[in-house]
Formats: sequence, structure tokens, C-alpha cells
Amino acid sequence: MLAGSTIGASNLLQLSQSVVSRSVLALEASFQMTLFDRTSGRLVPTREAEMIYAEIEKAFNQFEKIEEVAREIRNADRGSINIVSLPMLGLGFIPDVMNEFNINHPNSKVMLKLQLSPKVQEMTASQSIDLGFVEYSFQSPSLDSPGVVSEEFCNVPYLLGVPAGHTLAARETATAADLRGERFIALTSDSTARIQIERIFSTLDISRDYSLETQIMAVAAKLISNGLCIGLVDPFTAWDFRDRGIVTLRFEPTIYLRIGLLYPAHRALTRISSEFLQSTKSQRNKIFEAIYPSGYA
Repeated sequence: MLAGSTIGASNLLQLSQSVVSRSVLALEASFQMTLFDRTSGRLVPTREAEMIYAEIEKAFNQFEKIEEVAREIRNADRGSINIVSLPMLGLGFIPDVMNEFNINHPNSKVMLKLQLSPKVQEMTASQSIDLGFVEYSFQSPSLDSPGVVSEEFCNVPYLLGVPAGHTLAARETATAADLRGERFIALTSDSTARIQIERIFSTLDISRDYSLETQIMAVAAKLISNGLCIGLVDPFTAWDFRDRGIVTLRFEPTIYLRIGLLYPAHRALTRISSEFLQSTKSQRNKIFEAIYPSGYA
């Protein structure tokens, strides 16, 4: 169809003219129709041949598209990732990773949903998500459950966040005793950090003003930046608010933030999910180096 003759086709395909001629005859026999008019001494395509060739071109285009998709998948340039995260990471940290990842992988699709911890394990076990980020509970040292595999994403100290200009802002470390009389914003009662800080305050007989309470760490950081209170801040939120009027310092005794990463147990990570996870860990390391310049062990 392209070369106009069996000689031209044989040169194009690097086959003998006789092989090309036999192939044409075999195709006609298979289709049980005449594809070329030979009365003029040349192969002139019939209308039937032109109709079949149009469909063949579509098929070849599809094959080329499949090759392109396979190449993009191999290079992690195509694919989708379904992520569920606790708000602590999902409001700033993961969107930053998504932004950087999309620059290098513009054809990828990343879906992020915010969800509190218990449901994340259920969604991971059902294989409805690829990656899940969840905080370890105070009572349970493991996140493994049927259909779920977990690894520790971080185990680092909470920081104390104070407004810029606060008397504690010039300090490197603050203790629980330094919080006497301060307006302290609390996380909700089911939070691991809330349970730990309550025990510390009770041991030291420190009264606390809990007129401000929130489930979302970014809300606490916003109120701290407005000068209304002080409170515990995780390193990811501290990074998000680093230029927004909050000063963070070490808090003693140490209260640890422990977050786990969940995968479906019976489905391997795709190449694009692995690439995204690597970007996530790189961004995590960058933040920790900045937030904990002297280390966080």
C-alpha cells in the first residue's frame, strides 16, 4: 500500500519480491477477496483493500500507543497512585511532594484523601489504596493486621511551638515546668500526644487552660502563629509554618511522634508508587535535617 509495487515493498521490508508476492496472495486467500487489481501490470488497491488498510492503520497506532504506555510505565512517567493520609501530613507535606513529583512525572495521577487512623488500615486491607500514612496508637506498637504490611515512617520528638516574640522563643529547649500559667492548645483527647502531655502535667501538678482544642495540627499552628497560645507541633507542620510567625524549640520530657506507612499485603507496589514513596522519604529527610539540626535520636 505504501510502496506501490512488490519490488518497492521488497526493498522496504528487506524481503525478496517472491516472499512479498506470496504474502499478498496468502492474505487474499485468507480474506477470500481480491485486494489488488493486477490487470494493468501493477498492484492497484481495490476499494476493499483501502477499507481494510484503514483498520490496519488503526491497529498499528494502537500497538504504538501500547509501546508508548509501556515505556512510560517503565520510566515511572505514567500511572496512578491512591494515597490516604492523616491530616498532619496531608495538608502540607504530601501536597509538596505531589507538586515536585508532578514536575518530573507530568503524566502521572496522584490522588490524596485525608482520613483519621482507624479507617486507613481498613482501606489498605481492601486494596482500595496504594499507600496509607497513619499514627501509631499509644496502646499498640504495631500497625500490622490481616491484609496490611507496615513500616515505620518516622519516630521523632514533638516540638513546642510558641509565637515569635514569646518569652520562650529565645530558648533552645523548654520543659513542662516552663508551661505553668501558659495558655496551651490541646489536641483532642484521643490523640497520642494529648495522652502523653496529660500524664506529664498531672505528674508535675501543672494546671492547664484547655479553652482551645483541635483535632488538626495545622489549626493549632495557626492559632499559635496568631499569638493566642502555645502548644505541641509536629515537625511537618513546623516546616509548613516556618515563615509564619512560629518559633519551635525542643520540649522535655520528650514526646514522640510515630507515624507508620501502610501497604496492601497482597499487592506489590507499582513502579510509580515506589518512585513517589522515594520522593516522600527524601522530602521527609530534608525536613528533619532542617528542623532537628543537632539530630533527633
